Amino acid sequence: MLPFREDERMNARTPTRLRHITGVVCIFMVLIASASFAWDRHFLLTSVAVNALEDELPDLDKVVRPTTLASFVARNNEALKTALRLFHDWKQRVYPHPQWLLSDTNAALLRQPGTMSQKQFLEILGVAPAAFSKVVIPPGFDAVQNTALANPSMARRFGDWLVLFSDEPDWGMDQGLFGAGDPRYGEIPYGSLKGTGSQAPFHMYFPCENWISLKIKPSLKQGMTHLRFVAFANLAQVALCAGDRYWAARFLACTIHYLQDMTAPYHASAVPFLNPLVIAKAILAKDKDRFSRDNTQLLSNRHFLFEAVALRMQILGAAVPEKLYPGLSQKIASLCSARDKADEPPTTMLMKRFKADNKSAFDRAHKIDKLVSKAFPKKLVGDPSYDPFADGAFDVSPYFSDASVQSWIDGRRNRNTPLLNEIGDNLSNAVEATLATLLAVLR
Repeated sequence: MLPFREDERMNARTPTRLRHITGVVCIFMVLIASASFAWDRHFLLTSVAVNALEDELPDLDKVVRPTTLASFVARNNEALKTALRLFHDWKQRVYPHPQWLLSDTNAALLRQPGTMSQKQFLEILGVAPAAFSKVVIPPGFDAVQNTALANPSMARRFGDWLVLFSDEPDWGMDQGLFGAGDPRYGEIPYGSLKGTGSQAPFHMYFPCENWISLKIKPSLKQGMTHLRFVAFANLAQVALCAGDRYWAARFLACTIHYLQDMTAPYHASAVPFLNPLVIAKAILAKDKDRFSRDNTQLLSNRHFLFEAVALRMQILGAAVPEKLYPGLSQKIASLCSARDKADEPPTTMLMKRFKADNKSAFDRAHKIDKLVSKAFPKKLVGDPSYDPFADGAFDVSPYFSDASVQSWIDGRRNRNTPLLNEIGDNLSNAVEATLATLLAVLR
């Protein structure tokens, strides 16, 4: 992306026709990011990293009993207030947009004596009022965990809590925060006001977009995934220092979730298929609203097709992870060495990782979108009137059979190899990012 001043000069030289183009394309850009799950089931990625680090991180094996959020907030009030005050001071410096604001009462509470309630903690943290109030057992959880561990009230290993709670940010804490009279948040930057699409600004992050995309939709700059990532990393440190391993695991799992999201190409690139031809079609389209809906549907279809193949790869590779994620031991050794040599705090290390993973995913997004469009029939990737996921019963196996995917995992290549190669690399990046997070915080 061009520096700001150079960007301004280029905008000043932009031909009238291109300025007209951006005005047209923004019609369909308004609805980008209508779906915001990434990797579908984060627990599959987290379980690989947790299992691979058992020898390096003995704390993963310690048994932890659940405690309530109210008791955690009461026991650690001052430490939490300090962490949240420092976070919001940092946020003001790095994020100049009218989102995730503090009420006057809560802003004063962070700087003055007084007890912070659980309600105020959630308000200041910027999440939904019901956050952390439920535990959702994702489909397929028993594939990597003992079925007995589906009971959220029983004690379990620290690593097992990490696996379970790495999906928590998709359980509603980031949904419905815009357009509902919530003074913390203004107009939604991108996504939709209801459902999973309403969490898009917290799970999709686009700092690497080119100047054309940012000119088309400036609010793409208002993503808050990096803010969520830092906030939860800091809370995990508070919990660890307090010896509360249950909430340390829960907050650290959320930190991992947001970082894993940044390794997903459709969460790092707003419109990976945007090109001169698409822009030309936007100009010529007679029904601009329909053009918007059609392109949004196509983007959603390709996004979920990518996720569907990735999910099958993870499920089939779960029994022998070293095949799907080659070189795990070497990566762990390299990450351990880097961690031991580092003289900076974990959050600083992790922010560097966050930015690097986001940039890598953005760089891959256009190629991956092209591979997805070639790997599936036109009805799935090029027909906006068809939503393959509308009935919730989509089956990817007619296009990527289990035998074909398993063959790739076993090292035998086939006609689907190009897309599987890219998805495999993306999954490996997500696992490596998880390894880096665990080592930075727990080693």
